[in-house]
Amino acid sequence: MKGLSGPIEGMSYTRSYDKNHRAKRYAIPALSAYSALAVDYTPYGIAEPSGICTYLILAPFVREEAHMMPEQPKERFIELVTSSETFPYVVEYVNQHSINKASKEQIIADYRRLIGDYYDALLKTPSSYDENS
Repeated sequence: MKGLSGPIEGMSYTRSYDKNHRAKRYAIPALSAYSALAVDYTPYGIAEPSGICTYLILAPFVREEAHMMPEQPKERFIELVTSSETFPYVVEYVNQHSINKASKEQIIADYRRLIGDYYDALLKTPSSYDENS
């Protein structure tokens, strides 16, 4: 899940990067637990792992939002992401390109669960969140 907020060391990525070789938004290989979020193609500007997967999940947040995570309680972080200006565009894209044709309500519910699971996974131990990613 770490790949939602930045590149994973040693992994190759395709797509658009900024001057520091970091994309604004990332994709990770699709996970069966979030099948409603799986897409077969990502829009331009989304960094995606190259050569290892067919289906992907778009990160629900941009890199800057992910960096606010350690400062927020879990529910507040979920609300911050799902009420952001760009989140509805991510939901709409997934709704139009999901390989499993889920409703917008299901996509939002799965994203809320993914964000919560991401929060738990990265903040479980103090050293697990790398602010440089």
